[in-house]
Amino acid sequence: MIFIDSDFIENAASYDEWINCMERAFLENPASDYIMPLRTHINFSENTLLLMPCIKKDYFATKIVSLFPGNSKIGKKPLSGLVVLNDGSTGEPVAVIDASKLTAMRTAAVGSVAVRHLAPGDATTLGIIGLGTQGIHQALFACSQRKFSKIYILDLYPGLYPGFIEKINSIYPGIEIIIASSSSHLCKESEVIITATNSTTPVLPAESELLINRTIIGVGSYKPDMREFPDILFPLAK
Repeated sequence: MIFIDSDFIENAASYDEWINCMERAFLENPASDYIMPLRTHINFSENTLLLMPCIKKDYFATKIVSLFPGNSKIGKKPLSGLVVLNDGSTGEPVAVIDASKLTAMRTAAVGSVAVRHLAPGDATTLGIIGLGTQGIHQALFACSQRKFSKIYILDLYPGLYPGFIEKINSIYPGIEIIIASSSSHLCKESEVIITATNSTTPVLPAESELLINRTIIGVGSYKPDMREFPDILFPLAK
């Protein structure tokens, strides 16, 4: 049995290759030879345990993820977990995979499928609300799909700004990164907006003139009581 760590996952493929893979997954025939039940949520206090199995002929896998939102306040990542990959013919485990990095890369690739197909081809401004692991990866992947010259950023925790800026500048040194004064400021200046928070109240302003004609992608909400978008956004969708 092998262990596939964060560094291996990050360097296993280019951003484009990750996005191509997720495109193929979206096009997979639902009636094909796999079994993927709805994921199991176990909530305790403000925390969540998620169990996500998927079975195919040659292999089956189970992702086990814990989400502890309070970890951000103590300098730890909110999401941690493992994926166990099993041989489909014997049931024996063949690999254990770092689920934190795999989730970050996979979810960012999903977001950038939308950037690839829905964002204006000449878009130059990106807005990111929520600068944790997912926010960083969403920005990295999105910048591979459009020639952004500016990124507007916003987070409740100012301590996350330096790490985000350092990571983006290390990969895309020519992009200017601007700390937005508010979500209204960010939306006004951004053509593509990505939210990556676990907020229970909308993080986008309920102002139609700041939301219309934007490409807006939300990846943070994973429970029924979480929401990143205001009600006014949905009638504007087209």
